[in-house]
Amino acid sequence: MLNCLRVSIVLAATLSIAVPSSHAAAATLAKRSETALMSYDLGNKLVPNWTGGGLLSVEADNSAAPQLHVFDDQGRLRSSVSLRMPGASLITVTGFAHGVDGKITACGDAFDPEGRGVPYLAIFSADGSSLRVIRTSPYHPRRVIVASDGDIWTLGTEAAARQLGGPRPRSALRPDAGLIRRFNSEGKEIGSFILQSTVQNATDVVRLENYLSANATSVAWYCMAERRLVEIALDGTVTSDIRSDTSSVAEITGFAITDDGSAFISSVTEKDPKRWGFERFDRGRREWATVGGGAGWGILYGSHGNTLVGKTSGASTRNALEFFTASN
Repeated sequence: MLNCLRVSIVLAATLSIAVPSSHAAAATLAKRSETALMSYDLGNKLVPNWTGGGLLSVEADNSAAPQLHVFDDQGRLRSSVSLRMPGASLITVTGFAHGVDGKITACGDAFDPEGRGVPYLAIFSADGSSLRVIRTSPYHPRRVIVASDGDIWTLGTEAAARQLGGPRPRSALRPDAGLIRRFNSEGKEIGSFILQSTVQNATDVVRLENYLSANATSVAWYCMAERRLVEIALDGTVTSDIRSDTSSVAEITGFAITDDGSAFISSVTEKDPKRWGFERFDRGRREWATVGGGAGWGILYGSHGNTLVGKTSGASTRNALEFFTASN
């Protein structure tokens, strides 16, 4: 069972903006606004996602009834749903997202009282009154995003088949299976992308540092372990599959793509004194360049149009959302 990264609330120093790298001397990061979640604490919960114009948070993710909550840009609770499945005594949530059409999705594994588990993809209607659960075996979705057209995209793995008493497969993953799958609103798989044979190490895809994001025209996967950025247009065209290092040695804490096509990561230095940074991908140089940062800790939750949404040590309240723009 995956150990899920949880939010660590850190209150610290003053926000420092415009800390460019040598490759992006004119790049600046500007904080546009801040809002606090009303009557809700993000502490000790899964790291939330800003998708589809709202912040989606999950609690009780390893229980018989995980709760999913959506907040708007004013910090107000807009919807709340409970994920329950007949016969399941434990439901894990490894991925979750909110769509511009209001639907809520989640993926992970559901276990019966005897400990037998099956992978699932769950889809709630916009008003939360309808829940569709799809068993995705042998494919295990680990991240999920709702594209602007309402289709659902997942990142996951499919284990290589092994005959009883037969030799062990050369790879732990089925080579000709797709890592990224596309589902329609009814949960029917309608597309498969990026062969598992292209993965350097099977464990790279199941690590926490895998991010799935979407903008108005595409979806993107960033894998920290392989320094890999994959982008797929909504017509199914793979527009990029690039391996590139970040500008510094740091822990990657978040990822987002904006409607203008820019890809961003957030990072925190591993040694004290810690510093956070937002980096943008320079497609011409095929490398990441810092656009801003500051002392302490920071994370990207996602994007809203061309605005970045996250949380840093410079926030004035404990459960704040901060909104940033990056420009040249």
